[in-house]
Amino acid sequence: MRKTYQMILALALIMLGATNAMGQTVNRVKLDKSMFKAWDGCGADAKEVADPTPIDVTAENPSGVAFNCDYNLLTEVGDWSCIYGSPAVYYLWYADITGTQKIHFTGSAGFRFWVQFNRQAPVEGGDAHGGEMVQEELIIGDDGTCTYEIPSDMTYVHLNSIKTKGSGVRGSLNSIELEGTMISINKSMFKAWDGCGADAKEVTDPTPIDVTAENPSGVAFNCDYNLLTEVGDWSCIYGSPAVYYLWYADITGTQKIHFTGSAGFRFWVQFNRQAPVEGGDAHGGDMVQEELIIGDDGTCTYEIPSDMTYVHLNSIKTKGSGIRGSLNSIELEGIVKPTPVAKSGDLNDDGDVDVTDVVELIDMVLAGSNDPSGDINGDGEVDVTDVVELIDIVLAGG
Repeated sequence: MRKTYQMILALALIMLGATNAMGQTVNRVKLDKSMFKAWDGCGADAKEVADPTPIDVTAENPSGVAFNCDYNLLTEVGDWSCIYGSPAVYYLWYADITGTQKIHFTGSAGFRFWVQFNRQAPVEGGDAHGGEMVQEELIIGDDGTCTYEIPSDMTYVHLNSIKTKGSGVRGSLNSIELEGTMISINKSMFKAWDGCGADAKEVTDPTPIDVTAENPSGVAFNCDYNLLTEVGDWSCIYGSPAVYYLWYADITGTQKIHFTGSAGFRFWVQFNRQAPVEGGDAHGGDMVQEELIIGDDGTCTYEIPSDMTYVHLNSIKTKGSGIRGSLNSIELEGIVKPTPVAKSGDLNDDGDVDVTDVVELIDMVLAGSNDPSGDINGDGEVDVTDVVELIDIVLAGG
């Protein structure tokens, strides 16, 4: 156990010594292998292919080259190496990162590499892997960072490959983050507020609701979070079962919400609940709500109405459809206002969020603690992912 502790602590201290570029805000996500997929086309309306056909099939190699995504971060490479994506830069294999505005890299100072996007279909007599593409050579600066701004005229952004060419310079990329793309919704976004309009302010010590003589304690502020859980009628998947008008996730700036789940599963999204009216429901008044259905492909997308000047998500829940099922993921596309992904992180209550809190959290993880104060990322568990989140908070200045 002590050896495990030392290993985790060493990892934490190494990460704390790394560049501040590792600090994340809520509108950045790390580029990972799961984003790289096979598609049936190279345009904006392409659909994912579940069982991709190998490429480069020949008499000498009848199996061809199977679909795969290279992922060589934190690995020193030389010329003509693939860091992310397909070495062949095949036009039907890519990560759809549409909505991304900037890509942030960290790596070895002076390291040169290429980003390659939106490869088109092959032309007759040309490269069988694809035709024209958008590509740009980038160089990691002396500070160990580099940022690429996606051209504003790109109506879709399909990342085929990140690779080196013949620069003669060895080095590595250590992290790749997408800004302005999709982020996964989490419990820490759901908060109590002093109002339901665009100028509402967060309340740190919310008053319970539904206080009665029979239940003098009432119902305390809480956020249900039931992803990857089969539910039936009248179940809350995210947010407040009561749909209380002062409890919500402020996701203003979101343009689309992407869901995955059980095919045919029906659920409701409920936004912008207003204050109660006299004689009405004490939990709130009118709201924007929409019934959604997960498609046969296991996905569903909801476009935020363009006339909504603020977007306050009160609840995602089922009603009386009689269909059991689950939501497996909920992702927000667009620029969500920067909000700390975590709770305070001041685990030792000394007024600062620093390395001493990281050590405290590591102790909690190793002890198997379920103390809610250690659930930094709001996923309901206290584990090493919370350590990583807390390190990011410390790097971002607490």
